[in-house]
Amino acid sequence: MFTCKSVLTELVGVVIALAVVLITYYKWNYSYWRRRNLLYIEPTIPFGNLLNPLKKIETVGVTVRRLYETMKKKKWQHGGLYFVANPVYVPVDLEYIKNMLIKDFQYFIDRGFYYIEGKDPIGAHLFAIEGAKWRNLRMKLTPTFTSGKLKSMFQTLVDCETNLQEKMEAEYKNKSPVDIKEVLGCYTTDIIGSCAFSLERNIFKDDDSPFRKYGKNPNLIPR
Repeated sequence: MFTCKSVLTELVGVVIALAVVLITYYKWNYSYWRRRNLLYIEPTIPFGNLLNPLKKIETVGVTVRRLYETMKKKKWQHGGLYFVANPVYVPVDLEYIKNMLIKDFQYFIDRGFYYIEGKDPIGAHLFAIEGAKWRNLRMKLTPTFTSGKLKSMFQTLVDCETNLQEKMEAEYKNKSPVDIKEVLGCYTTDIIGSCAFSLERNIFKDDDSPFRKYGKNPNLIPR
């Protein structure tokens, strides 16, 4: 009996010690923006400014937009959030955003997006990758999107829009439900094929198009 009580006492002590360490860890992390004299929305343990994902009240994107609107209503130029225990910086003022994207961009090259380049190469795009890979890809893509080249692409975009309009009208006449994700996916693929590869492929009429097939499932791309 004495042994059982001793073990139980030690177990309770360990649990209490772990709880104290965990709370101290969160408290220290949640003082990150205060230590830097930056306005922030008060977080709660353990999800910070996010809602409990198990309750499925709203998506993360909706939560972030709501928090952003809260900062904007308070007329903050920028502010801090906490995603679980991680501090997140949120620029609100357009001048701050402009500086981050242009003048001070060398300090904001990492996005924090999750991607696996080997299994999902399409997910490893310019807005997700970081560091040296981002710099190399940006150097390759920047000359493609000059104002002159974007103007020359405009008519191609208009031509692709015609295919989209015809598809939507056909679906409307058939009185059938529209899979808008599939329709917009075909439209995007049509634009990429036309602008990037100079191929006039009406993806809406070609159900066996390899562009659309590989776009929907990158794992099918031959290695």
